[in-house]
Parts: sequence; structure tokens; C-alpha cells
Amino acid sequence: MTDILRRVQPNRLADLTALNALYRPGPIQGGMIDDYIARRSGKRKVTYDLPQLEAILERNLRSHRLPGTSDPNL
Repeated sequence: MTDILRRVQPNRLADLTALNALYRPGPIQGGMIDDYIARRSGKRKVTYDLPQLEAILERNLRSHRLPGTSDPNL
């Protein structure tokens, strides 16, 4: 988990919540953590099943920063 936290460098509550949910045998073996890190860092494009949800989910991703952190990508 320490290695994953170093790779992600979480700065939002949502990052910690996502990592907590992904840190299980199935998602780890399936590569979901690597996918999350790639999408969070902008190396892989985020896609939405319903285009109408993009505005809602994108706005949600930009909130919930942890105190004392900043992310120039947001």
C-alpha cells in the first residue's frame, strides 16, 4: 500500500477512498490500481458510459481536496 500511495500522491479525500476500495485481491490482480493511477495522472483518457454524466462526475473529481494540498492539474 505504501508503494501505491507514493505513486498516487493523494491530495483529495476521493483519492484515499478510491485506493481503499481498490486495495483488494481482485482489483490488484486485475490491474485496476494501475488504470486508476494512469487516468488520475492524465496518461490515459477518462471515458464515461453516459456523456451526460461527464459534467457531474468531473466536477465531483475536482472537489474534496485534503487540507494543505494542491494539484496544478485541477
